Amino acid sequence: MSLMPHFKKCPCCDSLNFVRSNGALPESRYQNLKKWKLLKVIRCRKCKEELGFIESKSKNEGSKLIWMNLINIEQKHFNKLNLLKKMKNKTAKIDIQYQDILKDIRSIEDQIVLEKNKLKIRFKIEKKFF
Repeated sequence: MSLMPHFKKCPCCDSLNFVRSNGALPESRYQNLKKWKLLKVIRCRKCKEELGFIESKSKNEGSKLIWMNLINIEQKHFNKLNLLKKMKNKTAKIDIQYQDILKDIRSIEDQIVLEKNKLKIRFKIEKKFF
């Protein structure tokens, strides 16, 4: 718990945001943030996007301000991707099924990257016209 304020740059518009947290949120619905503690969810003062203030559980990486829309995209594919990775570890590397699993993992990861890029482009276009 830190009562000291943090000044963090928005990952979307690079504006400075003042963040003060009183501890972790009681429940985190994001399974893909297992190595991080979600301390606070705020809105950027300039672009009004939803941002999450997270802190590393191991204290090695410090704290970050992340764009929650990107985390939501990863969260949407998290369960399927983890299931495929577990199946990959169980199968032999020579097996044909192993190659199919690798292909599925790559396609899901490519889809995540594509959705993130579309989101970033849409954000830039929307903010340009406002």
